[in-house]
Amino acid sequence: MLNKLKWYYNRLKNMSVAEVINYRIPQVYQTKFLGKLQAKHTTSLLSISQSFTVPTYSREDLKEFFKNSPFTLEYPIFDVEINLNEINDWRKDFANNKTSPLNYYGNIAKQDFAVNGDVKYIAELSRFHFMPFLAFKSAEDEGKSNCYLNLLENILNDWNTQNPYLYSINWTSGIEVAIRSVNLIYTHIILQQFDCVSKVFEENFIKQLTNSYHFLKNHLSFYSSANNHLTAELMGLNVISSYFNGKEKERKKWKKLLEEQIDRQVLEDGVHMELCTHYHAEVVDQFLVSKLFIEASGRKFSNKAETSIKKMFNFIEHIEFEKTKTIFGDNDEGAVVYPYWKKTSLYESQLATSNFIYNTNFKVKEELDFRNYLLFGDQFKVEEKQSVEENTFFKSSGYIFWYDQSTSSKLSIDVGKIGDHLLAAHGHSDIFHFNLTINGLDFLIDSGTYQYHTKDIFWRNYFKGISAHNTLSVNGFNHAENSGRMSWLNRPQINVNEYIENEIGNLCKASTNAFKKEGIVEHNRSFLWKKSEKKLVIEDELVFAREQEVTIELFWNFHPEVQLKKENQKILALRNSTILKLENDFIKNAEIISGEEQSPLAWYSGKFGTKIPSNLVRLKVKRKNTFSLTTRMSYKNVSE
Repeated sequence: MLNKLKWYYNRLKNMSVAEVINYRIPQVYQTKFLGKLQAKHTTSLLSISQSFTVPTYSREDLKEFFKNSPFTLEYPIFDVEINLNEINDWRKDFANNKTSPLNYYGNIAKQDFAVNGDVKYIAELSRFHFMPFLAFKSAEDEGKSNCYLNLLENILNDWNTQNPYLYSINWTSGIEVAIRSVNLIYTHIILQQFDCVSKVFEENFIKQLTNSYHFLKNHLSFYSSANNHLTAELMGLNVISSYFNGKEKERKKWKKLLEEQIDRQVLEDGVHMELCTHYHAEVVDQFLVSKLFIEASGRKFSNKAETSIKKMFNFIEHIEFEKTKTIFGDNDEGAVVYPYWKKTSLYESQLATSNFIYNTNFKVKEELDFRNYLLFGDQFKVEEKQSVEENTFFKSSGYIFWYDQSTSSKLSIDVGKIGDHLLAAHGHSDIFHFNLTINGLDFLIDSGTYQYHTKDIFWRNYFKGISAHNTLSVNGFNHAENSGRMSWLNRPQINVNEYIENEIGNLCKASTNAFKKEGIVEHNRSFLWKKSEKKLVIEDELVFAREQEVTIELFWNFHPEVQLKKENQKILALRNSTILKLENDFIKNAEIISGEEQSPLAWYSGKFGTKIPSNLVRLKVKRKNTFSLTTRMSYKNVSE
C-alpha cells in the first residue's frame, strides 16, 4: 500500500493542475463509469472505403520470398516461443503460465502479477504481428490448403470471443489496440486482394475495428502521457479512419493531432524526444504507416511533418554498425509491423524505406524484405548502397557517433538529458555514458533493459540505473531521482562546452550538475579519440562546493564475451583477437565483478525478458575537496 501511495505521489508531482482537471479526472470517469455504458451500447459498424488505394502484391513475389525465407508458425514472444496453431487462450501470459481473468477494464490492475501475470507478454501476442504474414502465406499457397485461412479465421474469432469489448486486459492500452488494428487492416487488404475473405472473418474484422476505433477516440494519452503511446494511438485513428468510411471532420482532426505531435515530439536534430534508440525506430514506423494510409485515402501529409519524418532516418543510420547495435535508453523490441520469422534488421529495413521514398543514400543491401513489401507492395524497389557512416553530433538530443572505418570501430556517446521532458519514462541514468565497438565487436556496452513489470522492480531499477552504464556516480546516487518504473524527477542540466573534429582526433567536453545535492557543483567529462593511434582518453573532474568526503564510483560495463583480467596496474580486456588496455592512476584499486546479485552489478540483457552475467570494472575512491582522473584506453589485435 505504501509503495502504491508513493507511486501516486510521485506521479502527481509530474502533473499540472490543468492535467488533473482536464484529463485525469475525465479519464477516471471514463474508465470507472462511462466505459460500462459503452461496453453495452450497440455501435453502428464501420464500412470499408471503396476509394482507398491499397498496395498490390503478387503470388510470384510471395513464392520467391517464402522460398528464400521458409515460413514457420513458431512465434517468439521475447524469450518464449509458441506455435500459433496451439494458442487457445488469448489472455494468457505464456512465459509465466498465468491467464488474466475476464474483468471490466477499469477494474484491472495490470501490474498485479498474481492475478494477471505479466501484461507485456499478453499484449505482445495480441498485437497480431503475425496476421499479415499468415495472410501472405495463405495467398502464396493458392488455396491448395485452407490451413492458414482457417487459422486466421479461428484466431480472430477466438480472440473476439475471449476478449469482449472493455472486459479484458487486452482492452486496457491504446498502443496495443492501435498496433493490433494496423496489423488486422493489412491482413484484410491482403486477403481481399487475393479474394480470400470469408464472411466470418469479415464480420469479426469489422466488429473488432469498430470497437478499436471507439476505444482509441476515448483513450488518447495527453499531457504527461503524450509520448510514443499517443503517437501510436493517433496512428490507429488515422489508419482506421482512412481505411473505413467515416466523418470527414474526424479524419481531419486525427491528421491534425498527429502532425502536431510530430512537431512536438521530433527534436530539431530529427531524434524522437524520448531519446531511446529503439523507441525512435518504432515511432518512425508509427509516423510512416500513418502517412501511407493518409495518402492512400487521397489526402496529403503536411510538408513540415514530412520533413520531420525524413530527418528521423538520419538517426536510424547510426543505430546499427557492423551488425552491432547502439541502444540508448529502454528497448522492449517493439514494432508496428514485424516479420517475426525473418531475422531482418528493422533499422536496415527502415534505411531502405528512406532510400525508396526520399531518394536518400543510406547503406543497404539489395534485398527485398517483408516489412517493406507489406508497406509498399510490388512498387518497392531497393538498390545496394555502399555509403559509409560519418561522424555525427545530434546536438538537440546529445548523441554523438564517431567512426573509424579502417578498424570497424565506433564510439557512441551520450551527452544529452535523461529521456523526454514529460516523465522521462524510458530514459536511463546514462549521462556521459559511452559504448565502444572495436573491429566490429562490442566491448563497452549499455547493459540493456530486461523488464518493466512491478514484480521485477529490483532489476528494473538496476538496468535503468547509473551502475549499468559507463559513467560516474557520487555517493551511490543516480543522475536524477528515480520515481518509479517509468519516471524520473529533477533531471539535471547538461552543457556541451567544446566539440572538435580534426585530423588529430575527435574531442568533446561536457558538464552536468547532476550531483549538486551531494555538494558537487559540476561533473566535467571529456572524450578524446585519437583514431590513428587507436587510443581513447577520458578525463573526469568533480568541482566541489565545499570540503566534504564523498564516495566516487566509476563503472566500465563490458560485453559478456569480453574476458577481463588485472595485470601490471592495468585492466586487459580480450575478445576474440582484439585486446583493449584500460589504465588510470587508481586502477590498481579497481575490482572486476561478474553477475553480482545483491547490489546488483554486472548484468546484461541483450533481449527483453532475459539477463545474463556480464563483466564490470568498478573503481571506488573517497575524496574531500578535489577529484580528477584521466583514464586511457588503447586497443590492438593480439598479433600486433
